[in-house]
Amino acid sequence: MTSVTPDHMSFPRRLGDGIRAIARIPVIGPLLARLPHLIVVLLLVSFCTFMLVHISSGSPAAAILGPSATPEAVAQINRELGLDRPLLDQYLHWMGNAVQGDFGNALVAPYGTVTSRIQIALPVTLQLAAMALLIAFLVAVPTAVYAGYRPGGKVDRILNATSIGSLAVPAFVLALVLALLLTLQVHLFPRTGWVAFTTDPLRSIRSAFLPALTLAMPMIAYFSRVLRAEIVQTLQEDFVLFARLRGLPIRVILFRYVLRPSCVSLVTISGVTLGSLLGGTVIVESIFALPGMGHLLLNAVVNSDYPLVQGGVLLTAVAYVVINALVDLSYSLIDPRMRNA
Repeated sequence: MTSVTPDHMSFPRRLGDGIRAIARIPVIGPLLARLPHLIVVLLLVSFCTFMLVHISSGSPAAAILGPSATPEAVAQINRELGLDRPLLDQYLHWMGNAVQGDFGNALVAPYGTVTSRIQIALPVTLQLAAMALLIAFLVAVPTAVYAGYRPGGKVDRILNATSIGSLAVPAFVLALVLALLLTLQVHLFPRTGWVAFTTDPLRSIRSAFLPALTLAMPMIAYFSRVLRAEIVQTLQEDFVLFARLRGLPIRVILFRYVLRPSCVSLVTISGVTLGSLLGGTVIVESIFALPGMGHLLLNAVVNSDYPLVQGGVLLTAVAYVVINALVDLSYSLIDPRMRNA
């Protein structure tokens, strides 16, 4: 009978210690705790997306064959697409393919796989969203910091007035006004057309700047108001008063001690905004003729292209859920006081 040496016994112990050490990392531990909840939410999202075909008034067969389709032809298409099988079998088959990145084929022109159509449209929306967030942060953060440092001052009053105006103007009106001013009057940016970033980065940024600015304007107003309120509150904290007593420059106090703990609400609304931008840029993309996800989903809904609608909605919903989960996990990195909250 062979005895187990201490070296053999130490390997499971070392493995367990390593796993526990990884779990104690500020982000990994909360991520493992939220993982079951995240999986349940994603499964519910996938099932609701799959049910879009069954709760709609039309059918994929009617979209393919047109209004003059015969019952025999509709039945044949349903057999080819697997729509004549039990609902659970359909969902499991569709979900299995979706996990592998296969959402089926588009039913109407331009034909092709749903994945290839999304791969063309998604980079456009991602670039618009990234540029809009960058513009919003570059304008909102310094403005909110200064307005929060001097509440009731000139900058604070201007910020309050412009924020109300920006939030009150509809997106399509703002897009038309910016296009009139910066395209037809000043000729700084093209009104329509899209250049991929991989083709020509500078021309791509120029073609995307005007729609990105349109998306950023209400975000600037919202972000600055939220951050300004947090700045005012954080300035009353004891650690800020102690930093002032130490004689630190006000610039150091604002951007090193005040800004970081004040960004929790800003990060929250930024995550929500980014998730909504992935599928909510329909108006801006339509006005500026951009081939993004919003324009793609709108055409898919109008043409009853159910596989394309399912793939686009599922991708947008999953991205929204994942982004918000990452936002929740970032709180402990932004403000260490929230790690045990």
